[in-house]
Amino acid sequence: MKRALVYIQYGIFLAIVIFLYLFNNHPVTLCILLITVLLPLLSVIAFLSTYRKVHIAVSVSMQTIGRGVDNAIIFRLTNETLIPQPRIYLHYRIFNDLNTNDLEFISEVYVGPRESFAYKIPIKFSNCGDYHVVLTEYECKDLFGFLRRTIKTKDAAEAFILPSEINFAGTVNLAGGASEDDTVIEVFAKGNDTSEIFEIRDYRIGDRPQQIHWKLSAKEQELMVKEFSDVMGESYDILLCDDYSDSKQLDAYYDLVYSIGLYLVRSGCAFSYCSIGENRAKLERVHVSDEDKVRECIISMYFRKQSRCSYSDFEALGDFSGKDKHIMLITTQSLPSQLNGRQLYNHNNLAKLYSV
Repeated sequence: MKRALVYIQYGIFLAIVIFLYLFNNHPVTLCILLITVLLPLLSVIAFLSTYRKVHIAVSVSMQTIGRGVDNAIIFRLTNETLIPQPRIYLHYRIFNDLNTNDLEFISEVYVGPRESFAYKIPIKFSNCGDYHVVLTEYECKDLFGFLRRTIKTKDAAEAFILPSEINFAGTVNLAGGASEDDTVIEVFAKGNDTSEIFEIRDYRIGDRPQQIHWKLSAKEQELMVKEFSDVMGESYDILLCDDYSDSKQLDAYYDLVYSIGLYLVRSGCAFSYCSIGENRAKLERVHVSDEDKVRECIISMYFRKQSRCSYSDFEALGDFSGKDKHIMLITTQSLPSQLNGRQLYNHNNLAKLYSV
């Protein structure tokens, strides 16, 4: 419809110029007539010979980033010719594996002669998980809008959105009992950690940053390290039910799984993420001792097919407990009767942490 309107407008303008030229037969009118005919013709010829020499690729500025953090979709455009491409329309869509409703967008850009540049579109991803940005096609038009060509493409970029980290600061000295306002309690209370501080000593090469006593180091003007009675012992098993049913529960669930993992490794404690395999025949355990491993586990958890399970499923296996370990359970479902009164954390009333 728009293109038909362009043709009609051009035809009316050309008819007016021809009429004026026939009416006064003036050289100026003749020049205007020639320009009116030649310019669109040259535009069409130039467009047909160059539009396929425009190349476009899509990427994201950060492939792994936290939820709600500033990111950008980047379209890299290159025009190999001396003819500018005044109007290019980028058709792209964004989708998450759990979201069946794709978001479709169109952006208009100009590419000058022999120009190569990156066109950035700021974006924030609201849910964690694997996002895809797919450039489905781009549409080129000549200067006057007479011709339009659509180039199909499947160029795509991927961004994995990490969960949001929960701030546990200031909550480690609370008494036991249920928590209703997003607080960590008894199992993290001072004195319940199996890695009690044994002594303070000078820093040695190879000591972990988590062991540094920052306040004392600032006072003494040299690095001081906390020596633990059970140094870096693996003292926690985290049982993962993986029982979320929508994107909100998924976000809350992974927020808690991610944040507890970071909290433990920063506290100097190694631990294991525990889940039940697809055949429900055995417990799968992944040992974690640093922050990179926590992030690696979150990404692998999202992509692998885990079994939906409950505490009773873990109990049936009977091999997850240990006398020297704290056992915790993360779930998005209702309170297990066996764990009544043992809730440690309630995140947005969607994901809950229990002491087993």
